[in-house]
Amino acid sequence: MNIIKAKGLSRLSVFGLLLICTFALGANAAGLDNSAQSISDSLYVLPGVVVTATRGAVSKFDVPQAVDQITREQMADRVWPESFVRLLETVPGVMVQKTGRGQGSPYIRGLTGFRTLLLIDGIRLNNSVFRDGPNQYAATIDYLGLSSVEVTRGPASVLYGTDAAGGTVQAIASGPIAPRAGSSWYSRVFYRFASAEQSHITRLETSSDLTRKFNLTLGLSGKNFGDIRAGGSTGIQERTGYDEIDYDGKLSLKLSDRSGITFGLQSVSQEDVWRTHKTIYGISWEGTEIGSDSLYLYDQRRLLGYLKYSRVHPEGMHPEGSLKETNVAVSYHVQEEDNERTRSSGKKYVQGFEVSTVGIQSQFTFASPLGEIRTGVDFYHDGVQSYKRSSSGSSAPYVEEIQGPVADDAAYITGDIYLQCKSQVADRVVLYSALRESNSWVDVDKFYDVNSGAVQKLERRWRKLAGSARLALSIGSSRTTKLYGGVSQGFRVPNLSDLTRMDAARSNEVEVPVRNLDPEEFISFELGIKRESDRIGFEVAAFYSKLDEIIVRVPTGTQLDGEWVVTKKNSSDGYITGLEVSAHADVTDFLLVSTAVTITEGKLDSYGALNIPVREPLDRLAPASGLVEFLLGSSKSDWRGFAKLEFSDRQDKLSSRDATDIQRIPPGGTPGYAVVSTGLSLVVNRGTRLSLAVENLFDHDYRVHGSGYNEVGRNLVLSIDLRP
Repeated sequence: MNIIKAKGLSRLSVFGLLLICTFALGANAAGLDNSAQSISDSLYVLPGVVVTATRGAVSKFDVPQAVDQITREQMADRVWPESFVRLLETVPGVMVQKTGRGQGSPYIRGLTGFRTLLLIDGIRLNNSVFRDGPNQYAATIDYLGLSSVEVTRGPASVLYGTDAAGGTVQAIASGPIAPRAGSSWYSRVFYRFASAEQSHITRLETSSDLTRKFNLTLGLSGKNFGDIRAGGSTGIQERTGYDEIDYDGKLSLKLSDRSGITFGLQSVSQEDVWRTHKTIYGISWEGTEIGSDSLYLYDQRRLLGYLKYSRVHPEGMHPEGSLKETNVAVSYHVQEEDNERTRSSGKKYVQGFEVSTVGIQSQFTFASPLGEIRTGVDFYHDGVQSYKRSSSGSSAPYVEEIQGPVADDAAYITGDIYLQCKSQVADRVVLYSALRESNSWVDVDKFYDVNSGAVQKLERRWRKLAGSARLALSIGSSRTTKLYGGVSQGFRVPNLSDLTRMDAARSNEVEVPVRNLDPEEFISFELGIKRESDRIGFEVAAFYSKLDEIIVRVPTGTQLDGEWVVTKKNSSDGYITGLEVSAHADVTDFLLVSTAVTITEGKLDSYGALNIPVREPLDRLAPASGLVEFLLGSSKSDWRGFAKLEFSDRQDKLSSRDATDIQRIPPGGTPGYAVVSTGLSLVVNRGTRLSLAVENLFDHDYRVHGSGYNEVGRNLVLSIDLRP
């Protein structure tokens, strides 16, 4: 890891992109008014078809579950955010805890980390090294290359397998974009500056119909984040900046009117992402303590390539028993992580891992006497290499250790089969029923057994069955109101991080390997109502989830290198319940008002210093929160405006482990906050859009519960979006 060199290259790349942007603007300025589709024509794309909740294209209104969708146009209307995890903060009911900048983790219905599933174009981002609690992997998605994001709240294990217990987040990459009239190429240049973030973000994008059958789309993003300036008197937070370079591409081949092949490629590279709260560069806020490490940072890289084949039969050609759709995907996903740490004692660590994942997915859709049936097979194979080198001091040599953060030379395999049936059981009643069988294997060549002090091997296999049933009832003469309800099983199979992790856990804790763990089990009950008419819409969802055999960290009472040792056990049961309310109204043709409130409660058996189970609040339980937003403008106007109030209650319902996490959570809990933001965007001509916003207008100093740093203070955000 060459930190100085990497940072210099990233900054050079960012400023190089800015130079390219300037050249591109000058070269294409003469053609701005000739776009086939102006920005103003495509600003307000109403939330429509979603795919995550049912593994097929369904109207968002018809899904018998709580689902949210953010389109690229909606991202622009509210001013482009800093990152993908910041984008998720705009979804009602989602709290994004940020251990460090570039390390955000979404909480959905009380769960996060490896209990929520991240997907990219239907391919799992989650792998077998995802760790307990908040992690940083959602931050390795470049939202600038996306066409939309879908968030499904509630268990989805029956459709997607292990990890999908709290909810599912799917990032859908941009596809072919129509070029302007008289041209075979579409191009886009985007730049965003934010003052309190001290950030510069640039995006170059192009798309072309190479032939009548081929389309190529390419994108390149450069991001330079400086140290954050928080609100009030907190000011600059040192070591919160980092650099990132991303690129993506998609090649589409039309085989016929009914079939096609798509090749996709995505790469994300982040340099010097600090976990600041553990270091001497952290801040003391509302009584939190400053860490003692002099260095604690990550480099993260991710590369995804996939090939998809799809075939769809035209409507009206589906007799009972016939095949309607065929979808097959093959993917190769590599994730690398390097961590460098220097303790207050002078001891140094350099560690990391590489996970190479081969995925094969197939899905077939049939017409049948029972209704529409979707069935398929999901297969993923993780190959894991892990390393760790340690030094006792600045002048001492590095020593190679047996394993890194997880076991070295390890394989983790999942092979699942699923079936879902959509049945019209009555004129106004639709039933979705589904079943999945999941098989998982782990094979570890070497991990360090702390108890025996020897190198050990590990082989395990698990098999799980899960089912779900969801019902939707249309009511009213116009059928614009829908009642829905359902019961869903979820599960999470122990992964390599559960079984073999040898690394930092929470503040002043280190986690050690354990052999015998069983799958976690969840069962969730949900009841909701939604309405969507010409001018008014709302949704109310209530849920209750029962948690069994949850794997939790348990104190051992021993220390290792000055940190308290924790291990893991299937020894925790509990529940999560909540209420989610959202509504919007077109007050006039130029004013849309929306609001949302989420309340979540939950308790889980926890283990304190005495190792006796106590029923306590969930770790980092999200406080009651909500927003009120005013959107100005219409589909016929060339300007948009917004004003937004985001608020969160104080969170003083703390588990024992929350109460001891005093580097991130203030004594007694995290204070509540209310933050006002406003902005305006203007379509200057058919190819240029300017946006200006002020976030945190009153410079409030606040922190999202459980995070390791404070949010930005008063933040001026300026962006320019050119589509020559």
